[in-house]
Amino acid sequence: MSQDLGPEQAPEAPDMGTVVLMLGLYLIILAFFILLNAISEVSQEKTELVQDSLAEGFSFTDPVGEGIQQDPIEQTAQPIYDDFTEDVQGILRAHFVQEEYTLQQESDYMKVIFEVERFFHPGANKLKANLASFFDDMAVSMAKDRPGTFMIAQVMIRATPTDNTQYVPYDPVELAGRRAALFLRALLERGAPNTYTSATAELNNISELVMKFRVVEDDQAKELQDAEQKYQETHPQRGVQ
Repeated sequence: MSQDLGPEQAPEAPDMGTVVLMLGLYLIILAFFILLNAISEVSQEKTELVQDSLAEGFSFTDPVGEGIQQDPIEQTAQPIYDDFTEDVQGILRAHFVQEEYTLQQESDYMKVIFEVERFFHPGANKLKANLASFFDDMAVSMAKDRPGTFMIAQVMIRATPTDNTQYVPYDPVELAGRRAALFLRALLERGAPNTYTSATAELNNISELVMKFRVVEDDQAKELQDAEQKYQETHPQRGVQ
């Protein structure tokens, strides 16, 4: 006896809603990748802009495809120079009243001007004993460790033809040179560095003592010292290195 299984059931048709949804997702993904490709197209202008920004931020330029480091002296030595000038100003305020000196400060050097008689008795070449602590403080500041830089220091005494020399057998310029050397020796004996430090004298229309300081990087110090030496050789002055 055969069993009646009834009419044969046809397989279920796929859900068209699901198919449409999947196709939509594929289209969205495709559109996303097309957008990424459009965004990632190389722009020479934008590339150069990014390179320039990186070069400026890291102190590098690359004009011909080779990295060249650009690190100006001012960027490295300036903080050290600023620190030194603050020290000097503090020392000056501690030992002198404002009317006893003139301070001239530029971006890369400092100059302090005194009357010669502030350190020496009239017509003599002996330092005043009450200024020993000033030389102590200056020597400590000049000798402070400043990695990668050198302190260039110059002491100059300008003399006039009529300067008083009644207590010494020297003409005014020779007396000024001996005074400058004595002033510098007082600093060196207290520990000031003798590298790139000089004492000079010259004939001028004003009598004054000038201390000039400059902080430079190691590779610039020798060049500046050579230039200063050539200047001294071509000008009527007497000096002691």
